[in-house]
Amino acid sequence: MKVSSYLNRLGPEVYSVFLLHGVITESPWNVRNYTKKHILAVEFEELCKQLVATGHPATMDDVLNAWCHKEALPKNSFVLTFDDGFENNYSVARTILEKFELPATFYVTTGFIDQSLPSWIDAIEIAIEHTAKQEISLDGTSLSWTLENSREKIACLSAIRSLVKGSPQIDPLSFSASICAKLEIDPLNHLDNSLDRKLSSDQIGEIHRHPLFLVGGHSHTHRILSYLSDSDLEQEIQLSTSTLQKLTLSKVHHYSYPEGLTHCYNSRVITKLRNYGIEICPTANDGTNCSSTDLFEIKRIAVI
Repeated sequence: MKVSSYLNRLGPEVYSVFLLHGVITESPWNVRNYTKKHILAVEFEELCKQLVATGHPATMDDVLNAWCHKEALPKNSFVLTFDDGFENNYSVARTILEKFELPATFYVTTGFIDQSLPSWIDAIEIAIEHTAKQEISLDGTSLSWTLENSREKIACLSAIRSLVKGSPQIDPLSFSASICAKLEIDPLNHLDNSLDRKLSSDQIGEIHRHPLFLVGGHSHTHRILSYLSDSDLEQEIQLSTSTLQKLTLSKVHHYSYPEGLTHCYNSRVITKLRNYGIEICPTANDGTNCSSTDLFEIKRIAVI
């Protein structure tokens, strides 16, 4: 990671929202975490140190309040956010955030709470990491990949990510189960606590009560919201918001879109979120923001 590339995204006329997922102490895998969704703790600590020295820490509440009052945030403002709800947010990232007195918002996929279950793509990563199979093909297509080394396995994973995330017709959960079956790997037999363990109910409550931290929703099953039927979209948002309200004893008004790119949300999704009291929801589209940026179109900068 080049910390300078993130510091360069700060500016006097904009605010920057950084998107993270996990923070880990080591990365010993051949294939898993090849996207660097989970960054090393030493890198995260250095990033925090430099951001504090250069910029102005802010919260998503600060962004919301500034927009409501038509005010600009202080120059070089930045916000730290974490998606999905990995346990390492609590056990590793929290300590570093506290050291630098840095606020953060944690967007939690509520179906993962109290679980060590992998997401659909993490399950496929596990299967491809551990399979003895040297090739895989997709039924009903001409798509196939060799899996003889780490490079080929990563190329396969990248292609599968693009295929599933760009195809409304593909159900990621059943697709993932099919791939794992083809590779003859049960992901539950190969879980890694640092990558797969999710936040517990108690940890979420503690994060919510922490003066530096905010908790928001990130769907219930991490499916792409724009791909869902009206009834499934309703259930996804209702379950995620009601679950968090029970855990935090507070109304939920923060949210982030799963995957978060432009095709992953639309006006229908935004209307439904508003109906459930959501007031601000950042995307995963790359960029910085200004005081007039719509609260449901906020750009973020992925930290990898």
